[in-house]
Amino acid sequence: MPREAGSVARREAALLGSVAADDAAVRAALVGQVDAWDALADMVRRHDAFGVSVGADFVALVDQTAALAQRQSDLIAQGKDDPAANRQALEQMRKLWGDVQRYLGE
Repeated sequence: MPREAGSVARREAALLGSVAADDAAVRAALVGQVDAWDALADMVRRHDAFGVSVGADFVALVDQTAALAQRQSDLIAQGKDDPAANRQALEQMRKLWGDVQRYLGE
């Protein structure tokens, strides 16, 4: 899992580091984060089930961030999102992808 998850983390951190500052680009990037965080959560669960354990704090962080990504995406879909909150969420996710890379030794 570390190699596969590390690849996802590197890709997403680079992707979020290059997002344009306009509202539409930020919204699009946030919507894309749902799939990325869900994929990482699936990797963590799949490998934990096969005896490759990761820390409980890491699992909780991944699950919380996946939920945040879904919440932001839902707000965007409903037209109830706030551009400033979107930027904050995107920046937080960018930082968290860096944390994932460090956790996995990337």
